[in-house]
Amino acid sequence: MSAGIVLTNDAANEGTTYASSKLSASSVVTTLGGTAVVPESVLTDLNAAQTAAAAATKAAALAKIDGIALDGDATGVIAQDLIDAGVTASVVIEANLVAHQTAISTAADLSLDNTDKIQQMVTDVNTNTVQE
Repeated sequence: MSAGIVLTNDAANEGTTYASSKLSASSVVTTLGGTAVVPESVLTDLNAAQTAAAAATKAAALAKIDGIALDGDATGVIAQDLIDAGVTASVVIEANLVAHQTAISTAADLSLDNTDKIQQMVTDVNTNTVQE
């Protein structure tokens, strides 16, 4: 884990812009000194950058999964793609990844175009795999 220290000098600056560009959905931002040292506007900007990063990650994962054509090769879809698409991490079972990839490959076009549909596919695969 690495962490940087950004001095704000009471306003957004090159350091905060750089830090914003490096944030991911799981980043943790800790401020020292409260809003007297780090203005609320800087925190709002950092939060917006993190939210945008999370949305971009989710959109890319949804596009990757839904972009697999019927009977296409889904072996490039990994467990993290399912999680990034919004599937609950605790139900993404690595041992079922091949079954998930098969379900993605055999899904009709646009049938996996949102988180709810992908979540249901993962749940169905997990249920069917346990029963087999």
